[in-house]
Amino acid sequence: GRTTKASALVARANVVYRNQHRTTEEIDEERKKMKSQLDEHRKFIAEEQKLSAYNQKKLLAYWRKIMRIAKTESLQNEIEIYSQNNQRELDSKEAFIQMLDKNLDEAEDQYQIALRNHLIHIEQLLALQNSRLRGLAEEFDLSLIHI
Repeated sequence: GRTTKASALVARANVVYRNQHRTTEEIDEERKKMKSQLDEHRKFIAEEQKLSAYNQKKLLAYWRKIMRIAKTESLQNEIEIYSQNNQRELDSKEAFIQMLDKNLDEAEDQYQIALRNHLIHIEQLLALQNSRLRGLAEEFDLSLIHI
């Protein structure tokens, strides 16, 4: 313990002594060395900032790609749902149209039956009227003969 403390004190005293008794050349050389180290640190920081910006852009591009994929899947799912809903609605409307078409066919059949019945009745009425007119004409002719 004591020798370590003593040796640390001696080392510190030597550093202080050397710092006080340095020459201007040593100080200039140390300044140049410190300036060179500072310039290297600045270059390193600038390079790190460039790499950081580049990596941020890469991460942003990757994130956008992931979000694009997720959005694409989401939109495809929505399109599938809309497509299914549209198909259901289309099927419903198609069934309704078929029902209306069937009703129209039935109505046309009923119309044709009613028209045939009407024409038959008209023909019967015409036949009845013609027979009545013939009867009246015969009566008239007989009346003329009697007169």
